[in-house]
Amino acid sequence: MTCGIVGAGGAGLSAAEVRYRIIDLGVLAEQEPTGTTSRALGINNSGAVVGASDADDGTGGVVVHAFVWLPEPFFGPTLPTMEMIDLTAEAGFGGLGIAHDVNTSGDVVGEQHLTLDPEFGEISRAFWWDLDAVGTPGWAIELGVACLGAPENCEHLDSAAFAVNDAVPAIAIGVTGTGIVCFGVPRAKAGFHMTLDGASMMQALGSLPGGEVGVSDARAVANPDQLTSEVGIGGFSENCGNQGVCEGSRDSVVWIGPAGQAGAPSYVEELSVDPDGFPGEVLGMNGVGLDGELVGRSGAVCTGGFFVDVQHAVYWVDYQASPVDLHAVYLPGDTEVSSVANAIRNRASNGSVEVVGTDTVNNLAIAWRQAAIGQAWEAASLTDEISPLCDWELLNEASDVNDSGWIVGRGDHDPSPADLRERAYLLIPVLCFGDLDTDGTVDGADLGVLLAAWGPCAPTPTGEPSCTYCVLGSTCPADLDCSGDVDGADLGLVLAQFGCGVPSTGGSGQSAIMAGSEAASLSLEDALALAGFASVEALVQWCATADPSEVEALGIWLAGVMGGGAQ
Repeated sequence: MTCGIVGAGGAGLSAAEVRYRIIDLGVLAEQEPTGTTSRALGINNSGAVVGASDADDGTGGVVVHAFVWLPEPFFGPTLPTMEMIDLTAEAGFGGLGIAHDVNTSGDVVGEQHLTLDPEFGEISRAFWWDLDAVGTPGWAIELGVACLGAPENCEHLDSAAFAVNDAVPAIAIGVTGTGIVCFGVPRAKAGFHMTLDGASMMQALGSLPGGEVGVSDARAVANPDQLTSEVGIGGFSENCGNQGVCEGSRDSVVWIGPAGQAGAPSYVEELSVDPDGFPGEVLGMNGVGLDGELVGRSGAVCTGGFFVDVQHAVYWVDYQASPVDLHAVYLPGDTEVSSVANAIRNRASNGSVEVVGTDTVNNLAIAWRQAAIGQAWEAASLTDEISPLCDWELLNEASDVNDSGWIVGRGDHDPSPADLRERAYLLIPVLCFGDLDTDGTVDGADLGVLLAAWGPCAPTPTGEPSCTYCVLGSTCPADLDCSGDVDGADLGLVLAQFGCGVPSTGGSGQSAIMAGSEAASLSLEDALALAGFASVEALVQWCATADPSEVEALGIWLAGVMGGGAQ
């Protein structure tokens, strides 16, 4: 199900306040009351989403499986309408599975529980799922482990792959040995990198010098530099002295070198810590080679749940720079709440960038935005940037963002007062409010769509307000204010945004904003005058009393003379 926008004519936010349409990605197993949970963890630039969801375990219960959710057509430009695909089941497994990331070529990486030895039970192993040209899983390959000692001591190690870049062949990164490594004697644990060519082996990443036992974890990977083949890998390194006992101090690091090759990357670089001197870890990167920005968190927290200190979301403009405390942008002066920055998109052509993450105490999805490098950062709760009529109580986590600004995560979906569910979501930016035909502009075609739908909306199958289906599969997409009727309020909302996305032709007023296609010959004002309306208000008054067939005919005519095409 999707939900769109409401504006000044209805009970929701204004057009300027609503930044996103929200899509409920669903769940693999709709079993009450437990099989209702899903979580989106990664998205690529084509709109494919991966994560984890409740699935049928075959006995009437549920188990968490890895999933991929694809746009339709696969990797196409249109808005998504497709359901989840169960990657765990497609690979022939039944245990717990999680898909963490997907690249533009359709390489999905994550982890899958396997029973390799009945004596040891299930072991989690890093996995690679490949999607074929039509979006179905082509194969699933266990990536193994990066052995940290004698081979006989490695067969029962676990592993997980957390990120994959867009290189050809792609480079995956993650961790071998996923046990707790804080305030105690660690299990073997090391970040790894691996070329996904079907033949290469997993290679362990080093750790910072200085401790008797070094542990590391890789969480982010950039694309390689085309000239040097160098790539940055981000994560953390923790040195454990005193007979290998760790003290909970993690250092943010990047590994630098031609990743994927044996013995590389060539060295590890410690990043500057936050202004308070706390350590941390890198969780997201953009750019290529070493020419990229990084995000993560400062302040270490044990995987067992013991907080060393309050964590802050942080940003590094490059791996040699001091970090920016994004948490101070979100909650200036706060000393109680923790936050984390999970991902950063590549900068847009206008220089802007977006970071997404989470307020981990209040369970709120957060976005940080910067218009250009060096300018001030701004922060917002993503829950405040969707329509309140969309049946989402809170957006709890923002996991990833692609270069189009599409954001994925998990939130509390509330389709009824007694039915709160944790669901994976996809946010799609609203570039032009009132763009009813989703072509990126508000023009005569959108006016035609609205006038053709004039009057009461047809009832939905569930009896819900028509706007809960707006944009995708909506029975009444032109009902922007969710009133149950397409009327003057909706017309006012479209006209208020008329010309959005259309380059100006240099005139003034309404007549200046209608550039349209090459066939466009009339501005909105000129078209209304030709039809006998002295103003937009006169059009609204006429529509309120005219026969619906006459309103529809006017919409078709207006769309034609303004370059929007016949509806």
